[in-house]
Amino acid sequence: MQAFVGVFEAEKLVESISCCSIQDVGSAAWLRQHDALERLNMQAHQSAQCRADEYIVEALVAQDRLSHLVHELLVAEAWTCRLFPLLSGHLAASVDSILWEPVLAHEALLCNLLEVALYHQHACAALSEDAALELCDFCQRKLVHLNISKAPAAQDDWKAAVHQDAEKELQLRQQESQYSAAICALTMLRYLTEHMETLGLGIMSRIVSVNDAPSALVPLLEKQPWRRRGKKGRQLFEDGRWVSMQQEDHLRLSKHAAQAWLAVHNILMGRESRAKALASGAQCCAALRLRPLLTDMLMGQLPVLRDLCRVLDELMLGCTGAAEQPLGGCLLLEQVPMLREAVVKGVDWEATAQAQKERDFGSHAAEQVDSRRKSLLSSLEALWAMDTDQDNMQAGSGGPDKGVVSISLWRKLKSGVLEPWSEVKLAVDTTQPAVRIQAKCATEGSREDSVTGLRSRLKEISMDVTRPLPAEGKVVVIYAGRTTECVLRVPVASTASSSAEELASVGWLTVGHLGSDGIALQLRLRRTAKPHVRDKDVGAWLCYHATGGAITVLCKEGADCGKACPSTNLEQPLNF
Repeated sequence: MQAFVGVFEAEKLVESISCCSIQDVGSAAWLRQHDALERLNMQAHQSAQCRADEYIVEALVAQDRLSHLVHELLVAEAWTCRLFPLLSGHLAASVDSILWEPVLAHEALLCNLLEVALYHQHACAALSEDAALELCDFCQRKLVHLNISKAPAAQDDWKAAVHQDAEKELQLRQQESQYSAAICALTMLRYLTEHMETLGLGIMSRIVSVNDAPSALVPLLEKQPWRRRGKKGRQLFEDGRWVSMQQEDHLRLSKHAAQAWLAVHNILMGRESRAKALASGAQCCAALRLRPLLTDMLMGQLPVLRDLCRVLDELMLGCTGAAEQPLGGCLLLEQVPMLREAVVKGVDWEATAQAQKERDFGSHAAEQVDSRRKSLLSSLEALWAMDTDQDNMQAGSGGPDKGVVSISLWRKLKSGVLEPWSEVKLAVDTTQPAVRIQAKCATEGSREDSVTGLRSRLKEISMDVTRPLPAEGKVVVIYAGRTTECVLRVPVASTASSSAEELASVGWLTVGHLGSDGIALQLRLRRTAKPHVRDKDVGAWLCYHATGGAITVLCKEGADCGKACPSTNLEQPLNF
C-alpha cells in the first residue's frame, strides 16, 4: 500500500508545526499548517490500520510536538466557542464553504491525530504536565457536550440537503465537527485513564476527583449518543461516519461503547483511583447505575468487564474497597493548567472577529478558492484510496450473491483484553450445489443424536486483499442471522524465511457447532510465501490468510433439506 507521506517528508512536516494564536486562525500560514496536519493524520491512520511502522507518532514524540497539538486544539476550541457565533452570519452569507470548512474541521482533525498518538504509552508520557492536564479538561468538556446535546440529525432526504440554505448548512457542519471531536475525546480519555498511573498523581486527581469523569461516563453509556434513528432505520457512528445498523449490530458492542466501558474499568479497578472515584455517596450511586447494563452478552464480548461487575456487586453490599483517609495533618496540592488561560487572555473578541472578516474572509478571499479546491481534491483522493483499501481488506475479491459470511477477527492484547484486528467477508458460491450433511449432537445423558444441515461452498479470495490471522484472539462468524465464535490460536513462524519449513501450506479452522449454534464455518487457511506482518508482542511472523471454505446451516424440522443432494458427514474432509 502506497504511503500518503514518506518518512523524510513527515519529519519535515512535523518539524514545521508551530503554536498559532487565535488571531492567526484562517490565515494563509494557518491553512498551510492545517493541510500539513491533515496529511499527517491520514498517514498516521493508514499506518495504524495496516499495523505498519508508525513513524508519524514517533516523529511527533521525538520532536516534542504533541504539546503543540494540544495548544492548537485549545486555540481551535476557543475560536469555535467565542468567534464562530460572531462570524457565522458573515460566513454563511458571503464566504464560500470551501474556505470556512477547514476552520470548522480543525478541532476534529487535531482530536483525530491525538487519538492515534495517545494509544501509545510513550506518547502519553511525552506530553508536558500542563498539556496533559489541559487535555483531561478538554475531554471532560466534550463528555459534557455529548451528554447534553443530541447526535447530528440524519440527512435522509438528499434533495432537501442540496437545497438547504447556507446558514443551516454552516450550523449543521459545525455540529458534525463538534460531535466528531467529542467522540474522539472519549477515546483519548480512555487512553489517559489507561496510563494515568504512569503519568503522575496530578492526572489521576484531575480525571477522577476534579472532573469526576465516572459520573460523566455513566449517563453516556445509558444514552449511547453514537446511535441515532433516521427514516431509513437506526444508524451507528463508526470510523468517522454514520452507517446503517444491521440486525446483528443491535446486540454487538460498538467501538465507542467499548471505549467508555474501558475508561470506567480503568478508573474503578485501580486502587487509588477507585478510592477517589467512590469517595461520596452520590458517586457510588452513579456507579451503581452501570450494574443493570452489565449483561452476560456484554461481558462475553468484553470479558474484562467481569472484574468491574464484581466491584459493583461489592459496592452494592457496602464494600467500596477504599482505605480510610486521615482527616488531619494533610497538605492538599492541586496543579492548575495555564495553557487555556494564556490562549484566551487579553483577546478582544469583537475586534478579532472584525479583523478576520476583512483579512481572511473578506472580498479577496475568493482568490483562494481555486487553491483550496485543489487541496481538498487531493485530500479526498487520499481518503477514497484509504476507504477502498479498507473495503478490499474486509470484503475480498468476491461480491455477495445470495449470502455473505461475515468473519470478525480479534487480536489478544493481554489477558481478557481484545482489539479488533480485521474483517473478512466470504460470498456463498451459488454455482455449486449445496450438500446435505449430518453431524453428531450430544443430548441429555449419554445418548447421541444427529442433526442435518446444508453445506455451501464459499468463493475463494486472494491473500493479497486480507490481513493474516493474529496468533491469538477470537473469531466471530455472522451468517443468516446467526452468530458463533471461538477462541483463535494460529501457528506462527519464528522468522520470515523459515515459514515454509515450520508451517503447513494449508490448514482448516472450524468455528461453531451445527447442533448448538445453528451454523458451522470451515475456514480454509493458506500460508503466504513471504510473510510481511510481524506481531511484536508475540515476536513471530503471521503467515496464514483466510481464503475460502464452506458454511453449513442447520435445517429446520420438517423443512425440505435438499434430499436430492448427496449426503455426507460434517467431520469428513472437504475435497476442494
